[in-house]
Amino acid sequence: KGMVINMIKTEKDLLIKQYCEIVAPVLRQPSVLEMRDYPIHGKTDCLFHSVYVSFCCFRAFRNSKLDIKSLVTGSLLHDFFLYNWYTTKHDEFHAYYHPKKSLENAKRFFEINPLEEEIIRKHMWPMTISLPRHKETYVVTFFDKYCAIADIVKTSGKFVPVYERILKEAGVYGE
Repeated sequence: KGMVINMIKTEKDLLIKQYCEIVAPVLRQPSVLEMRDYPIHGKTDCLFHSVYVSFCCFRAFRNSKLDIKSLVTGSLLHDFFLYNWYTTKHDEFHAYYHPKKSLENAKRFFEINPLEEEIIRKHMWPMTISLPRHKETYVVTFFDKYCAIADIVKTSGKFVPVYERILKEAGVYGE
């Protein structure tokens, strides 16, 4: 019994380590950490939600033929809009505006490849109207909706221990 628990713990540790090898440089960026200051679905903050979406994408598709680095990076930055959408008003409805603002911020702080750009720009499909061209974008669209529902119905709290381990592994704590 103890061996099974140790094996599961080791597998989870390995999964978190592999994920952090991709996202740590992004997570350490002060502007990304600023996402903690903005609520997204009720009391959930933007960074927690984005890491939740990104980690779900990684966990589900890490052994697939998808571009996992672009999938994980694009999903981590999909809500990188850096404003409180409950109090900040724009000419456009938030659902239409925030992918554009997130992409603008992502390009400002990182080198974004075309797939990551599509993921960020079209993650709100079908509201973005134009169809995504890549499977990775559909994956992020699905997990964004899944995690948003989990945030709203307050079941995303089960992800908190994994989230904290990711931040620790990525070297974010102490920031």
